[in-house]
This record gives sequence, C-alpha cells and structure tokens, in this order.
Amino acid sequence: MFISADSLGIGPAHDWVDWTGLSFTVVGTVLTIGGLVFTFLEARSAKQRAGEAKTAANAARDAAAAAMSTVTERITISDLGELRRALTSVVSTLESNKLEIALHEIRYVRLRVGELRERRGFEDHKVGVQELVVDLAAIQSSLEAKLYQPDAAEIDLSTISTTLWAHMDKLSGWSEQMRFQQPAENQT
Repeated sequence: MFISADSLGIGPAHDWVDWTGLSFTVVGTVLTIGGLVFTFLEARSAKQRAGEAKTAANAARDAAAAAMSTVTERITISDLGELRRALTSVVSTLESNKLEIALHEIRYVRLRVGELRERRGFEDHKVGVQELVVDLAAIQSSLEAKLYQPDAAEIDLSTISTTLWAHMDKLSGWSEQMRFQQPAENQT
C-alpha cells in the first residue's frame, strides 16, 4: 500500500516540494544577508583598526624623529667637547714647543669645524664658526712657516693662546646653549 501526500493531509506532493524550495530560498537569503552584515561589520572594524594603526605609526614616526634629534644634539655637544679638548691640546703642545703635534691638532680641528658648520643648530653661529676657521687657518699657516722655513718669524704663543682660549669659550657657550635651550623647545 502506498501512502500519498494527500492521504496524510499535507497537500499534493508538488506543494511539499515548493515549500521545501521556498524554505531553502528563505534560509539561503537569511544566511546571505547575515553574511553580508557580518562582512560589513568586519570591514568597518578593520577600517577603524587601520585608522588606529595609522595613528600609532604616525606617533611612532614622531617619537623616532624626536629621539633622532636628541641623539644628534648629544653627538654635537660631544663633538664640541672634543674640539675644546683638541684646542687645549694645541695650546699645551705649543707651550711645550712641539710644533709638529700642534700642527696636526690644528688640521684635525679645522676638519671637524668644517663638519660641524653644516649641522642643525649652528645657523646662528655661522660668523663665529667662520672666525674660528679663519683663525685656525692663520695659526696653521704660521706653524707651517715656522716648521718648513728656517728663517720664518717667531710664533707669538701669547696671541695664539689667547685666540684659542677665546674660541674655547665660544665652543663652551654653544655647547651650553644646545644642552639647555633645545630640550625646552622639544617639550612644547
């Protein structure tokens, strides 16, 4: 005996198939809409996270630039200290009549001052740096003349010493200016 859909009271068989198809269609549509909503929410969340990541990257870049600036300033302050040490060495070697060593130190200082001239923070000191370079060139010239020309005039150690000490004072002032004025600018 065969049981038909009509005998069970569920209507013709083709109605059952239509309802089943409709159910699958409704379920598929609901799942599709749910998937689209989920995708939209995830995309919006990803966009917010990307914005936060961009903000964090910008903050990291700014922090790295500030750190690099601070390191550069500290290196420059260290270089100014090294130049003061070298100028003190020139004065000491000249007082000891070790002209070759003094000439070597003068050449070294001229080279370092040339490098220092182009660094950030020396825009206001271009005249002072140029004066230092000119005075070092004159001292180097007089030392070379004394060493390589036996009949050259004597070197006036008092004048050279006074000139170099004046430049050491300028270097100290520039170092102090960088040490104490730059951090205040970085805090604002």
